[in-house]
Amino acid sequence: DQQCAQPNSTHVTLQLSIGGQVQRLVASVDGIAVTTVKAPLVGEPYAEGWHLDQVLDYPTDLGVHSGDFSAVTMDQAVDFICSKLELGAPVSVYAYSDGTKPSSAHQIHRNDKYPDGAIVANPTSASPTYLLFRYSDQVF
Repeated sequence: DQQCAQPNSTHVTLQLSIGGQVQRLVASVDGIAVTTVKAPLVGEPYAEGWHLDQVLDYPTDLGVHSGDFSAVTMDQAVDFICSKLELGAPVSVYAYSDGTKPSSAHQIHRNDKYPDGAIVANPTSASPTYLLFRYSDQVF
């Protein structure tokens, strides 16, 4: 679906309402592997907003390594994300922005140079579900 603002053919664009404004976050869906893990939120409890001080590392914080992921097609990756999220429900996103687009964040996947990124469904529940992503050539 390319109807959202600033569509990207190799990413899913999440448009989140934060403080009455729309924030654009993009997750790569091309050439990736995915997994989920149930774990408490890393850092502070859930609160609406963009929290730049929250740092995520898959192995250290969640005990997840490259062998825990399954390779998926682009369509499967889109379905993976869409099937885990409910429109209008709270969601947490760990993401990085390089500052070139301050209203947008990328890097919602395993990163070597930056904190890891993730989408968290049900962040206010007793068992939040992390949606994790890595590129097919990443080993950790």
